[in-house]
Amino acid sequence: MKLINRKGFTMLEMMIVIFVFLTGIVGAYGIINNFYVTSVYSSNRFTATYLSQEGIELIKNLRDNNLITEVPWTTNIDCSETCQIDYDDSELFLYQNLYLQRSTDGFYNHGSGVPTIFKRKITTEKVNINGVLDHINVKVETEWYKNGVKNGSAIIESQLYEYWQ
Repeated sequence: MKLINRKGFTMLEMMIVIFVFLTGIVGAYGIINNFYVTSVYSSNRFTATYLSQEGIELIKNLRDNNLITEVPWTTNIDCSETCQIDYDDSELFLYQNLYLQRSTDGFYNHGSGVPTIFKRKITTEKVNINGVLDHINVKVETEWYKNGVKNGSAIIESQLYEYWQ
């Protein structure tokens, strides 16, 4: 009897090809998933950093408004506990653990708009040197949450001095 030469793949060769193919697909999925998670985290950290910086600027704005209205520079800036502020507020309010909301005009606030995943809290501390108020330390922390669990935060600290210093 004469053997017929059949061309094709054996079962072992097919299993190796499938294994290599699936390994490549799973690896590519892992890379894409990692890229997505990293980009979402980076985007949230970027937003939180800017919200923290905005918090510092809002405190500076309070100080500047005190100059215009000719009241002591520390008026409405003292917050012995954790506080919050919105862009249109004229003073600090006690922190209420509320998520920031984004209004239709793009501003973040605690009053109205589309809910976000961010919370911003502000603390101030007066620093005296030789019994005289020298400056106020301002710390703004913006946290973001995923499914109710803190996912990250951005903290910015600054020193606030009287106008002429």
